[in-house]
Amino acid sequence: MIPMEEFYCLFRTYKGIEKGEVNWGQELRDNLLKLTSLESDHPPFEPITYRLDHQLRRVILSNEPQWRNKDLEMDISLDKITIHADEDLMDQVWINLIHNSIKFTPDNGKISVTLIKNDFDR
Repeated sequence: MIPMEEFYCLFRTYKGIEKGEVNWGQELRDNLLKLTSLESDHPPFEPITYRLDHQLRRVILSNEPQWRNKDLEMDISLDKITIHADEDLMDQVWINLIHNSIKFTPDNGKISVTLIKNDFDR
């Protein structure tokens, strides 16, 4: 199991030769989680241990009708990663990112989602 700050996740949107790339880190994740918990009736931060790759795959598949309607190619590569985080709050983060990726990718475009496990020495 690795903590959230030790994974690297990269979303890429392609249109021809133009590339848009978003790399979010610990600060963005923390801010999104705080904002999400403030906007909901959900008690803040109920962390559990779960597989991040399973969560991302589930969120991506739950949005299949939206990306199929735009004829988007989904390029998914997810390493097996176990994390300790609030799964419900992280669901909201990933849903928002996937929705935005679909929304801002032109028809017939490509969205890449890559989750890479880094083994850091501590």
